[in-house]
Amino acid sequence: MYLNKYNEGHPYDYPSPSRFMATAHWPTVIRAIRSGKPYPVRALIAQATNPLLWLGNSKLVYEGLKALDLVVVMGVFMTSTAMLADYILPATDWLERPRR
Repeated sequence: MYLNKYNEGHPYDYPSPSRFMATAHWPTVIRAIRSGKPYPVRALIAQATNPLLWLGNSKLVYEGLKALDLVVVMGVFMTSTAMLADYILPATDWLERPRR
């Protein structure tokens, strides 16, 4: 059984949701795109996010996104980041999903 402070004593056996989150520190990623240190970043997949809107220093973020070889955005809405993307993958809204 996977126990942590969020599901302790819960009748179902499930792991913490944070185990499945594969995210990076956005300001560090943008700096790595621009400088190539500690390693070059050449592609970005953004799911349900708009870094041009919520990250500080939008000009640096814009230049970083334009410098990438590949940008893929998956979302419900056409955001400013999606407008810069090479590929846009549509996501479903809660109304589009089948009820169980």
